[in-house]
Amino acid sequence: MAGLAFTEEIRFYTATVSTDNQGGKTITGETLSLSTLACIQEKTLPRTSADGQLTFNQMLTAEVWKNPAFTPTEITQVEWKNRRYTIQAIADNDTHTKQVLTLIARI
Repeated sequence: MAGLAFTEEIRFYTATVSTDNQGGKTITGETLSLSTLACIQEKTLPRTSADGQLTFNQMLTAEVWKNPAFTPTEITQVEWKNRRYTIQAIADNDTHTKQVLTLIARI
């Protein structure tokens, strides 16, 4: 991804979790944690559904500048082009100035 421009806007959302007064937890909302520019590369992943049919999930690789005020985790949701994605993996680049996120479209 070296040399590619950071031209795509993405947003990171953090879930608000509350107790349900019965010993469990429930997601009661989300907070926009960060809106930033990224370098996005799209891929599709073949997978087989429960009934044996081949379907395709959209997978993205997003590279963003590291932000000391915000660190994404696997429970952070990402929005790009009005579609939500779940973070599958987070890695630093060689110089530790950028993060490379592997994202899978939420079904």
